[in-house]
Amino acid sequence: LCGLLAVVLLWSFALLTGFSPSLVRAVVMFTIYAIVSFLSGDWSPLSALSLTALIMLGVQPFNLFSVGFQLSFVSMLTILLLMPYVEKWRCRIPLLSRSRLLTAIFGVAAISIAAQMGVAPLVLYHFGYFPTYFLVTNLVVQPFVYAVMVLMVLWIALSWTPFVPALGWALTHAVRLMNALLATVAHWPGSVLRVHDFTVIDVVLLWMLFFFLLRYLIKKHTPSAVWA
Repeated sequence: LCGLLAVVLLWSFALLTGFSPSLVRAVVMFTIYAIVSFLSGDWSPLSALSLTALIMLGVQPFNLFSVGFQLSFVSMLTILLLMPYVEKWRCRIPLLSRSRLLTAIFGVAAISIAAQMGVAPLVLYHFGYFPTYFLVTNLVVQPFVYAVMVLMVLWIALSWTPFVPALGWALTHAVRLMNALLATVAHWPGSVLRVHDFTVIDVVLLWMLFFFLLRYLIKKHTPSAVWA
């Protein structure tokens, strides 16, 4: 029942926000997770991501050329591929096991770096620049993102109650404060790395560079049997 309610609320939120590719990807993946958990409980995030891509491209093939679609799926793919190794490294750091705050900060930082390694070539190709303070931005803005999502869900769920004005006020000010923080970071010196004439070949070469670098680092810190 809770899973069904969550699915309904998420699809309602997607409807209100205009079905952006990144949000639809997240909602479809959660829907698949809810269905699979109900039927068997055998959950594979990579399989769910692949099925989500097939569903979205089946409904709208031109999503493949959408920047939002590309960034969402590539970032999620790199996170799913890299986070198991990051988790192994985290377990080797004694300080993190003693502090939930440091563990949370490490988790956000690791996810941000993993995602940016995947999307950086695409961002350079589509926009010609890359935000150099992405890690600081994610660490600062992440709590606001969660707060906005929770407030939005509550605003939808409690739309028939007298709490709506208070929730609307809190949601508005949370978004304004988040945007103000983003604007502040954007005005820091060197906040943007600009690259002109970044081609598709450059995208592939940069991905290959990241792949071989990560393969070297992972192979260096994991048993050789993993790569046999």
